Formats: sequence, structure tokens, C-alpha cells
Amino acid sequence: VMVLSHSRMMYLEFTLSQRLPDFLACHVNAFTFFGGVPRRINYDNLRTVVMSRVGSDIRFHPGFMDFAGYYVFEPIPCNVRAGWEKGKVERAIGYVRTAFLAGRAVTSWAVLEKDARLWRDGEANVRVHGTTRERPQDRFEVEKPLLRPLPGALYDTRAVESVRSTRQALIHFDGNRYSVPGRQANKTLTLKADAHELVIYEGSEERARHTR
Repeated sequence: VMVLSHSRMMYLEFTLSQRLPDFLACHVNAFTFFGGVPRRINYDNLRTVVMSRVGSDIRFHPGFMDFAGYYVFEPIPCNVRAGWEKGKVERAIGYVRTAFLAGRAVTSWAVLEKDARLWRDGEANVRVHGTTRERPQDRFEVEKPLLRPLPGALYDTRAVESVRSTRQALIHFDGNRYSVPGRQANKTLTLKADAHELVIYEGSEERARHTR
């Protein structure tokens, strides 16, 4: 969940992972949904953002900071045990649990994704917000012009791994096996994967593409 501070406009997405590539991909999807990038974003002290912290000395995750530099926003870690500093998101998650998830039978991942989008756009962002007493969608018209413009190209958030193909021209990734052409058997290759597909390269040349 990402919530804009002024309008309370909400972006909602469900994932199967908390790993950095998926965390960054959710950011890209949120920025695309909002049509811009906030200048500052508050975070809890999750490991994908803050690797270590001693008082005010904060060591950010280098991969996350590369992403923040690309989109030109400032990450603001909340103080330790100061949940009220990210109350807008905490309340939004509670709202998702009670108004969307409670009592819902999830029959498939695709249905959940579709239903979440419909609920987000047809209910969450058009209701009268309990704090502002206005609809998030209406207040967003004032806030949107203040967002930073999106860069010309999306940041590549795919996970990158070096993999070794077997003599049977298969590679192993995340508990599954995927094929490569026979001439790429028994070779070291590069795999790039997002939540939906993976692409296998030999050098800079694409050799195989699979639905994940």
C-alpha cells in the first residue's frame, strides 16, 4: 500500500514476496498509477530500505538508494517504535483488511488482483475519507501537479541471477525448472525475472523466455 499524504489517494497491490526486486516493482507500479513521484516517502525500518541503524546514523540499502536516485525522491525512515509517523499507511492497511479482505474467498491470484483494482478505484479512492471529509480522488486533482514527472524509461526492477544450465538444457530457479535451447546446455547464463516472466541471456543475447 502507498498513500499520498494530502489526498489520501491509495495504491494497492498484492505480492507473493517481500524481496527487493518485488518491492521496487511495486513502487514503479504505484508511481505509474499516480502519474508522478512524491518528493519524499516515509518508510518503516524494513531491511529492503534500511540495512542498519544506530541512533541517527542510518545505512540505506544500496540497491534501494540507486532506485531512489533514479526517481529522485528522498526516503524518510520513521523513528524506531514510532508507528504514528506512518499512520496514514497503517490505517489504510487496516481499511484494506476490514473493507476488502474480510470474509473474501480468494479463488485465484488473477481474481484477487482484478478485484483489488476494482475495489481500489471504485470504492477506496472515491469514498468520503474519514479524516479529510473529502474524496481522495477529488483532493488528488490538487496534489497530482506537485508530483515529480516520471522519467522517460521505467527502472528495471527484475531480479538478476547467474545460473548454470544442465546437460539436459534446463536451469533451476525459485523451485522450478525452465528450458533453454540445446546449444546453451551446460553453460553459465544470466537470468532476469519479474513477478510474471523470466528471460535467460547468454551475454547480451536473449536465449529463452518463459512465463514464471
